[in-house]
Amino acid sequence: MKKILFVFWVILLAPISSFGGTPIEQDAKINCSFDEEKITLEGLAITVSAYGHSCDSISSVRKMAFSNGFVLTCNNFANKYDIKNRGNHWYVTVD
Repeated sequence: MKKILFVFWVILLAPISSFGGTPIEQDAKINCSFDEEKITLEGLAITVSAYGHSCDSISSVRKMAFSNGFVLTCNNFANKYDIKNRGNHWYVTVD
């Protein structure tokens, strides 16, 4: 269900973002495995952008240890975001 909801968000938010356009930095640290890795990484960047924050390139991403969510770092490690799923709703906070 979570994967379906996340894919729904990607499809819903794609028109207001540059879908497929958020580059992954050459020295990026991706500390999780995804079935559809590029779609999921792009979905995280789209979610951050939908909340009005900047993510022009992906520096790192990891799954949260104690929460249902991810920690995403963007723009050469300049911006860090917590993306949490609470009650089937995704929330972005600046860390």
